[in-house]
Amino acid sequence: MKLLLLFASGLLALQCQKRPADAQPTFPLQTDTTTVPDGSNSRNSLDYLGRYQGVLPCADCPGIKTTLDLTEEFNYVMTRVYEGRDPKPFVETGTFRWDEAGGSIILTGNGGALIFKVGENRLIQLDRDGKTITGALAGHYVLEKLTESQAVQSTVGPQEITGVWKIVEIDGKSVKKTGNKDNTIEFRDRRFSAYAGCNTMNGQYQQDGNKLKFSKSMSTMMACPDMSAEDLLKVILERVDDFVRNDQTLMLRASGEVVVKLEAKP
Repeated sequence: MKLLLLFASGLLALQCQKRPADAQPTFPLQTDTTTVPDGSNSRNSLDYLGRYQGVLPCADCPGIKTTLDLTEEFNYVMTRVYEGRDPKPFVETGTFRWDEAGGSIILTGNGGALIFKVGENRLIQLDRDGKTITGALAGHYVLEKLTESQAVQSTVGPQEITGVWKIVEIDGKSVKKTGNKDNTIEFRDRRFSAYAGCNTMNGQYQQDGNKLKFSKSMSTMMACPDMSAEDLLKVILERVDDFVRNDQTLMLRASGEVVVKLEAKP
């Protein structure tokens, strides 16, 4: 009996030393480059693709105006303009990869390797060892992410919209083509022709710089199974008041909000 009691006491003591099943381990204070307990990191939790801009420090000039585009397939394009020196932009292309922690990207191109810590809508340049840059100018090694509209507007390009443009989105909703015919808007001689799945809409437009106004629109009267995109486009075009564009993208806006996104049609 005494032997049995001793065994039970030892077993109880052992159980008390075990961690409860629902206890969580403690973690050190997290940084942007450290995987957090739920497994998320900058790579899998942030919308990091897009265009970033900023003025980085320069040893012998006021600053380096830098534009960095991160695209799919892990490619990048970096454009640099050295302020107060040659106004000609220096363009570098290459590929990038993520570090093991999923918090920083390493750019590898014809200008050598660069490392950026990826934060919420910003990139912070690190030194060649992947460490935070310190000193008086430390806070200037930052590139801020542009909105889609700002990214288009930041590209110097022609402001004429003549030509055929494929409709990609209407009021933030993706538009799929019906059959083999693309959804398009064509601008020519201050007249437009639009197709969004059923009828053809025609009318006039007035352009003054980036200001844009549609008027006197008419359309054919066919009935189709799905006319939702067409009906929405009719209403949206009446609201458009300006646009931004580059060589490949045209965005029609209403009160500063992108309401129709189009891409150049070959």
